[in-house]
Amino acid sequence: YTDGVLIIHQGKVVYERYFGCLNESGKHGAMSMTKSMTGLLGEILVAEGKLDDAALVATIVPELESSAFGSATVRQVMNMTTALDYSEDYSDPEADIWIYSAAASPLPKPDGYQGPNGYFEYLQTVGKEGEHGEAFGYKTINTDALGWIVSRVSGMEVTELLSERIWS
Repeated sequence: YTDGVLIIHQGKVVYERYFGCLNESGKHGAMSMTKSMTGLLGEILVAEGKLDDAALVATIVPELESSAFGSATVRQVMNMTTALDYSEDYSDPEADIWIYSAAASPLPKPDGYQGPNGYFEYLQTVGKEGEHGEAFGYKTINTDALGWIVSRVSGMEVTELLSERIWS
């Protein structure tokens, strides 16, 4: 079930093979791996003193002030201990993950669509449930909020910063 294999040895590609619908120019969905990479970038910025992990998210991304993220600390977002009114139950067709997915879809919105358009608009709508810091909750939207924080602090897109700091 591998989509592609690329092996680089001493700076040269020594083996490259693709399976299924993936090819050398295709984009591959990284899914949850992005959580680790975005968290790593956040932690690098904290270690360098460029990102204060005790700061409230709203002080860095004012657009999130009225959402649940606004009153969370950067560290709570990084640790996924935010108190979000958000369900990521993929088996529930009414779960918030599907609203989030519709908002983020690059496909044209259906006629009559009234919801948020894009990740950033969606994040601004997330309500709070409970108290930040009390419980861990593995929720994709924390990573998107952290990506916004990392971009704002670094002045770079997450993909550019990842390329510069990790891949290069």
